[in-house]
Amino acid sequence: MSLITIFIILITIIIASIIIWKFHHKLNVVMGTIVIAIIIIASVFYLTSTEGGKRLVKDLTSNVSGGIPRHVKVYDINGKLIEEYKCAFDVETTNNNYILFDDENRLRHIIYFTTATVIIDELGQ
Repeated sequence: MSLITIFIILITIIIASIIIWKFHHKLNVVMGTIVIAIIIIASVFYLTSTEGGKRLVKDLTSNVSGGIPRHVKVYDINGKLIEEYKCAFDVETTNNNYILFDDENRLRHIIYFTTATVIIDELGQ
């Protein structure tokens, strides 16, 4: 989000606060409006301008839409291609040295990468 957009949003909040003040004459209503607006602006800034926010948006989008299009290649210890998957799915990995995902046919795959090398590439949309 650009600085100009943030400035326009802040000006809009100030104008809305003045209008609320004019009709309600209550300081807590105006302060509540300002606090909520600041929280919204901070959230939008975090989600659009930081790498952590961008990862969060991608994770949420992936969870809701059924996964991100990916290409998974599994190689054995000698570098020979064992299996290949290309579809939209979510990948789960743990400290137990395995990768888990469900493909488009709803089949679950668990790959222990102590015995294999797994390369997961995200495909363009």
